[in-house]
Amino acid sequence: MILIRTCVEVWFSTASFQVKSVGKTTFEVAGASGNISTCKGDAGAPVIREANGTSELVAVDHTSWQNGCLGESQTRQGGTETRVDDLNDWIRQQIPDLSIECKPAVPLYVVRNDGEVREYQHTDPKNGSFSWADYNGRIIGGGWLGARTVAAPDGVFYLAVQNGEFRRYRWNGNGWDTNQAGSQYDVLENGNGWDRYVTPDYRNRMTVDTNGHVYTIEPDGKLHWRSYDPASKKLDHRVLAGDWGQYDLIVGAGPGVLYTRTPNGDLFRHVYEAKSGQWTQQAKRNGSGWNMFNSIISVGGEILYGARPDNNGELLWYRYQFLNGTWADTGRDLGKLVGTGWYNEFNITAAPDGCRVV
Repeated sequence: MILIRTCVEVWFSTASFQVKSVGKTTFEVAGASGNISTCKGDAGAPVIREANGTSELVAVDHTSWQNGCLGESQTRQGGTETRVDDLNDWIRQQIPDLSIECKPAVPLYVVRNDGEVREYQHTDPKNGSFSWADYNGRIIGGGWLGARTVAAPDGVFYLAVQNGEFRRYRWNGNGWDTNQAGSQYDVLENGNGWDRYVTPDYRNRMTVDTNGHVYTIEPDGKLHWRSYDPASKKLDHRVLAGDWGQYDLIVGAGPGVLYTRTPNGDLFRHVYEAKSGQWTQQAKRNGSGWNMFNSIISVGGEILYGARPDNNGELLWYRYQFLNGTWADTGRDLGKLVGTGWYNEFNITAAPDGCRVV
């Protein structure tokens, strides 16, 4: 079933048609019910089909027998549409890759098994070179065991703590901001199940995107969205529909851009517009084999890093080019090797505002 959407000045209408036969460049249609036809002036109107809840342009209106149109006596029904559904691959080949802008160095953070927090600066996130400002990193904190740490934009860190607290810290580059009580963190919530994100089953089901929005996959099988309000120091909260319980990992890689993984290693891309509350992409499959990583993090710009146990804890780099639907060439079947020793750490995370697509 398809829809033909017509427009005359500011008046719009739609009608449903059934496909009767398909050729290399055109297909024939007939009204799905009643005396339905396209008329003069409708040529060039979009022909749309619904697939998995998404509208897809498949053709443009070409000609019809004008049955039932004003001033026409023709009794034959049906029409011809010009196909555009086979142009997708050609269009993708003509679209250049968008530019990626990155900070001179982007921070990745490690919480070590003794609770020490170290910052490492990757100096070529755009191309994925094995290049770091200091291979030993610098110590910026300690005592962070018993929590799931997720870095956010502008030096912010969110911690889901084993005691049930959800905390917000901010690193200013030289030290930790303190509040009026002299504490380095604010407790945004206490309870509500935040302690689950310290457990193996849930530790990869919390992330922050480039907008600073917090996403969690919760026991109800839904995705939860939260946004920090600096005036009230509280979180706005939404429950988003969908079968998100199927994923064992989620990572924010851009403004509203989320990657998820199923336990069998399939990777999916989603894009959520928080302002409108709408999804512009849901569950686009982007590869397999991602279950080799115990952690996947992002610095934004659709760049992903994965830590796996091979060869002393490799850290691999990937960048997704969403316009042509491909991953940037790494010269091999896997991602580029950008580091070692990353697999057995207690926690790794990255600030998601280091790179952006422009």
